[in-house]
Amino acid sequence: MTRVRLKRTLQASIGGLWGREPLAEIEAVTVVRVADFDYEALAAGDASTMRAVEPHLLARRLLLDGDLLIEKSGGGDRQNVGRVVRWTGSQRAICSNFVNVLRPVSGVDARWLTYLHRSLYLAGFAATCTRQTTGIQNLDLRMYLGARVDILPLRDQHHVADFLDYERKRIAELLGRIDLLVATMESWSQQWIADRLHERASEQLLLRRVIRDISDGPFGSSLAAAHYVDAPEVRVIRLGNIGDAEFRNADRAYVSHEYAEIHLGEHFVRPGDLVMAGLGDERHRLGRACVVPRTLGPAIHKADCYRVRVDTGRVLPSYAAWALSYGPSRQQAELLARGATRARLNTAVARDLPLPWMPLDEQARLVEEAEDRRTRERRLLGRVSLLKERLAEYRDALITEAVTGQLDVTRLSDSQLDESAHAAMEGERPEVLTA
Repeated sequence: MTRVRLKRTLQASIGGLWGREPLAEIEAVTVVRVADFDYEALAAGDASTMRAVEPHLLARRLLLDGDLLIEKSGGGDRQNVGRVVRWTGSQRAICSNFVNVLRPVSGVDARWLTYLHRSLYLAGFAATCTRQTTGIQNLDLRMYLGARVDILPLRDQHHVADFLDYERKRIAELLGRIDLLVATMESWSQQWIADRLHERASEQLLLRRVIRDISDGPFGSSLAAAHYVDAPEVRVIRLGNIGDAEFRNADRAYVSHEYAEIHLGEHFVRPGDLVMAGLGDERHRLGRACVVPRTLGPAIHKADCYRVRVDTGRVLPSYAAWALSYGPSRQQAELLARGATRARLNTAVARDLPLPWMPLDEQARLVEEAEDRRTRERRLLGRVSLLKERLAEYRDALITEAVTGQLDVTRLSDSQLDESAHAAMEGERPEVLTA
């Protein structure tokens, strides 16, 4: 094992270019952006952004198989800049100005070097080399490439890279099965509620027959972002707050009491009101509804979040939220949204959504069963989420310990690794990693 500065593993460090809008007189070239990085695969493949770059600037910047790409500018509130991937694309491409090419010297396995950079990132080294100005993180590449690292012999690099490629693939397949299980469970849950509504409803009514009022939120400048305040005064209910029969508390925005009372008085909501999503996209399903909780305090609803007041002598607000979110109106709203980037549900159409109806005591019983089922599922999903976190931690531990030579990958059997992965999922420190 040889200890050298990180820059000695490279024959070149090449800055990227953004180029110009494609021009007829200059051949366009693919530009790889940070958005093209696949951090699960630690690779960047084919990209789609085309830019015009002058030929004399292009030649030395064209990406070669095995080049490493490092994010030198960008990052975010929860993600530090400095992540590295390997170029695996097939087209003629360069990297953008927010990315730097790290071209390995001969005698270094590019896959192993990618894992080495990953281990440095996991250890927090990139964060120590980061400067932040005007909200953008910038990596000090000179400082970063000055780090001293241990370089394994080339043959050992090949062994480690092969081992990590194989184990990461096994872990990715396991994580994929977990995601499929979660999706299947969520689908079963939706179907269970839909079946109960179908079985128990004595008839279907149009929503207009069981509501007292439905209203839009304020549009235009009356609720522009400029009127929001930092203090928790009057809550603004937005699309992100409306879940399937549940109020989501994470998305928080407020306006002042004075402004709300003067300009938005008609848009106040009361505990027990329904709020329905009148706008849908890939993340937010059209037509879902929830009940305004009693613990919310003073609140108004934004445009595209419809306030619905039901006749409580005929339908429970909580039941209406479940029925609108999972009943036949769900399919009708999805049909309206199909093929649309952002689909709208106006109040006239909303009034004609079908609502399965049953006696109040049956409504209360179904709500109790549905909420109990959701609670049990949330506990299970919490355990699944923890399992995924532990698998990811185990994968990162494998990378760190294998790439630094702490783990002799040539002496590990599949049974030892299976035992190690099982221990990781159980929350125990895998003994095989410290052997």
